[in-house]
Amino acid sequence: MSSTAESADIFLAIADDSDESHVRGGENAGRTLMHVAVLRSLIRIGALDKSAGFSRDMKLDLSAKNPRNVRVAVIIQGADAGRVWGAGFTRLSN
Repeated sequence: MSSTAESADIFLAIADDSDESHVRGGENAGRTLMHVAVLRSLIRIGALDKSAGFSRDMKLDLSAKNPRNVRVAVIIQGADAGRVWGAGFTRLSN
């Protein structure tokens, strides 16, 4: 974290570990494409500043998801220039 940065936004990202799409038209028509870490939701869950900590409990409804196919990531990004201060992720199947 730079000494001039005072605050950051905290984001929660929900992604499918993998997915596939069946292409109907264009140069890939008829092909099945495989994708990794497909972002499904990005939610700003709070803010953080140098002078105060941050704590938050959340409930996520992922009942429609296959837990073996979900990644959850948290990203802390500087509010001034968008520099990423830190990030971490886990798979729900852990």
